Amino acid sequence: MMNQTTIEMALEQLKRVTAAEMGIELGSDTTARMNGAVGGKITQKLIELGKQQLVEMSQEQVVNPVLINQTVNNQSQLH
Repeated sequence: MMNQTTIEMALEQLKRVTAAEMGIELGSDTTARMNGAVGGKITQKLIELGKQQLVEMSQEQVVNPVLINQTVNNQSQLH
């Protein structure tokens, strides 16, 4: 399980990689519109990751429903 610092570092890296992919240099000179575009793209990526996890979990559930319950319980403890 990842701790809060690890999660924050991963999100920061995701932000920087996403901005670089979009050709946006983050910093104090970056406009709110550009920052918002990066945030929107990050949201799209996180939604896609969530969808992938749901598909994987639903496939595992057919095989092992106990594993799914443990995973859901562990993830809910992160919040």
